[in-house]
Amino acid sequence: MTDSLRVAGSVDPLRVADAATAPLRVADCVTAPLRIAAVIVHFGDPEPTRRCLDSLAGIDEVILVDQPPKLFGEHALVTTRIEPGANIGFAAACNRGVAATDAPFVLLLNNDAMLAPGSLEALRRALPGVPPDAAGACLKLLCTDDRTLQSAAGLWFTRDGIGFPHAFGETDRGQYDCIPDDRIGVPSGAAALYRTDCWREAGGMDENFFCYCEDGDLGLRMIAAGHRFAWLPEVRVLHELSSASGAHSLLKAYLVERNHVAAMIHTAPASALAAMPFVTFARLLRMGLDAARGNGAAAAITSASSPLEAARTLGRAWVDAIRMIPAAVAKRRAILARDRAATDRVSRFLASRQVSLAEFVRSRSAGTRPDE
Repeated sequence: MTDSLRVAGSVDPLRVADAATAPLRVADCVTAPLRIAAVIVHFGDPEPTRRCLDSLAGIDEVILVDQPPKLFGEHALVTTRIEPGANIGFAAACNRGVAATDAPFVLLLNNDAMLAPGSLEALRRALPGVPPDAAGACLKLLCTDDRTLQSAAGLWFTRDGIGFPHAFGETDRGQYDCIPDDRIGVPSGAAALYRTDCWREAGGMDENFFCYCEDGDLGLRMIAAGHRFAWLPEVRVLHELSSASGAHSLLKAYLVERNHVAAMIHTAPASALAAMPFVTFARLLRMGLDAARGNGAAAAITSASSPLEAARTLGRAWVDAIRMIPAAVAKRRAILARDRAATDRVSRFLASRQVSLAEFVRSRSAGTRPDE
């Protein structure tokens, strides 16, 4: 790493062990100016991608991973354009984008997200305050009305390991701008800042996931390695919710149900793994009851298809999740071979960042606000 970044292996082990709950100290701050590369993965309608790229004027580097079937093409701000030749998935596309830069920081934005006016300047001002042992930072994610929160202080987690945006649907009144450090989650892949070296140290996103849960999984692997995350509420990102796949689509339901199992196996403590089947059964039972009553996210999923098709999708997801277990176990063993304290760090981290079942099953429609 450069002098302005944390050097892997050079940090006091006792400090690393408590990194997930330690305060963000000004004395740890980076002072050297650092370059930022934006990585944008294009898929689908070119217009959201165009708006996203237009919002990046003034950034040091823009890497566009341009996926079919409808390629985006050229843009004046794009410094590197990568054509994979197929839809390789969000996780693999992000890995290719990050591999193409030597900038010390990467800004990950969904192609249906935009930096709000003034946010790039705010990010540059904030970078010197990001502690050296932070692997990156959570950004304030808002709906396109610039007032409804999609995520404040990153992703928190259900007891069976599904990342969920903290404060989703609330009206932003600045109530989370000074959230305690032990409540800062992991960055949402829709809008995230990472240290490039920490990304590479963690091995990037798990390409077996294709998309969904890859951001929470990567964040927890970084926590397992002894890093933490900062929270930059002054950096605002406006985002259309799940515009490519749909907020309550069967594709999203399938990928989340399949991928969260592997994410848990990678870094969760053994006690959480033992409880996961029972917790997941309780969650699915609650969602089934909600679907029958026409309530919440489950009703939105079944109304977009049918209860039978939704059940088939979940069944297929669990069959495929079982097929992913051997690779997930191998990754867990590699993580623990490097550091036996890895899952202990994740256990402490998750203890103060739990999402309730009631919050999770609530509909994620962009207009749903629990505080109004």
